[in-house]
Amino acid sequence: MKKNILSICIVALSFMLFTFSASAAPVIGLTMPGLNVPYFASYIGAWDTATKEYGVETIVLDAQWDPAKQASQMEDLIASNVDVIVVVATDTQAIIPSLEKAFNAGIPIVASNAAPDESAYKFLACYAGPDDYQEGVIAAEMMAEALEGKGNVVILEGAPGTHPAVYRQKGFVETIEKIAPEIKVLASQPANWQKAMATSIMESWVLKYPNIDGVFGHDDTLAVGAADAAKAAGITDIVIIGIGGSGEGLAAVKSGDLYGTNLQSPVEDAKLAMEKAVAIANGEEVKDFFYYIPIPKVTKENVDQFEPEW
Repeated sequence: MKKNILSICIVALSFMLFTFSASAAPVIGLTMPGLNVPYFASYIGAWDTATKEYGVETIVLDAQWDPAKQASQMEDLIASNVDVIVVVATDTQAIIPSLEKAFNAGIPIVASNAAPDESAYKFLACYAGPDDYQEGVIAAEMMAEALEGKGNVVILEGAPGTHPAVYRQKGFVETIEKIAPEIKVLASQPANWQKAMATSIMESWVLKYPNIDGVFGHDDTLAVGAADAAKAAGITDIVIIGIGGSGEGLAAVKSGDLYGTNLQSPVEDAKLAMEKAVAIANGEEVKDFFYYIPIPKVTKENVDQFEPEW
């Protein structure tokens, strides 16, 4: 009798453990490049909301713009055996060895916001986020439209080596060469996503190049920095275009300081990454590799249709 009771207890305990294991919420690791910028602060807010909506557990880590720290965080997530890792890379080249380690450990990876180098695609389940190249294309189309296909422009780049900086530049320059060959790029220089640096660079360009017709900033922060320098120099007849649709950027489009931008939603960015990560964690097939968020063009004509998210 005692043996029968013991056997029943063991079976019941085994069933309880199996049920708990089967119903345990997926754990998704997220490593971010840095949370001290408005875009990623908004991204995390949307991520936290999505975490509750999907009923999953997440581990969120901040690399504080240090590729070595992000590599260490990847090691920690691999050791924790999370179900999926979502990576917003600090450096899209430096992250590749970590992606390979996670892949070899059997942990699916979703690259979010910034895709790594193409050589690392084989280590990813998918990419979810904005199409940086297309954002550059849209900016070039607006510039060509505003300048009627002729003029001299300067470019304020983001941080060297980052996916947005590389591919927004590529999209803009290649499109200008194709659709408006009479638009010439006088200068192009990194401003590291810093408004003050963009203003300083633009101040020097205004003195060096008296014939600047347009400015392309890799994001709204840089574009607004350029606009501040242009206004301080008394220059009003200049076309300035950004990317992002930040609160500052949308306000500048409304005021006319910027000709245009395109909206990149950190909320949609985070939600899409979470959606794909949860699907993978639940064993669903992710059929495509690239999943893009909408990036609508914003000018003075339609700016009132958009609300700032960062």
